[in-house]
Amino acid sequence: MTPQAFIKKWRSVELKERTASESHFNELCHLLEIDDPITADPKGEWFSFEKGASKTKGGDDWRAGLVTEDEILSRLFKLNQERAAKETSA
Repeated sequence: MTPQAFIKKWRSVELKERTASESHFNELCHLLEIDDPITADPKGEWFSFEKGASKTKGGDDWRAGLVTEDEILSRLFKLNQERAAKETSA
């Protein structure tokens, strides 16, 4: 999946955060070519969803201006450029 395809897919999702968060995170791991929680930690000892998490109060919407979609795309583009440079130098 390309960064553009990832953004296009997730931009249109209207599911509640709890419903979509694990799928979103797993696809992000795949996009960045890093292990997802199940692959990295099959026993769930240190890298698992909501391990030891508790909610004390409501929070801000993740889209509340903290990181823009353009900034995310820019960061992903930079990562892809760095990855491509490493592959060509190897």
